[in-house]
Amino acid sequence: MIRASLSTRSLAARLGAKATILAQAAAENRQRTRRADPLRWRLPRLLWPLITKGD
Repeated sequence: MIRASLSTRSLAARLGAKATILAQAAAENRQRTRRADPLRWRLPRLLWPLITKGD
C-alpha cells in the first residue's frame, strides 16, 4: 500500500500561493480589459498564470 504524507500546512500554503497568483492575474486582466488593451491576449502570465514563471 502506498502512503502519502502531506501536511495540512504545506497544502494550505501551496493553495494560498496559487490563489494569490490567480487573483493578481485576474485583477490585471480586468484592468487591461477596461482600457481595451490588446496586450492582455499576448501576456503568458495572464493567459496561463499557474504555468508560466514570469514574463
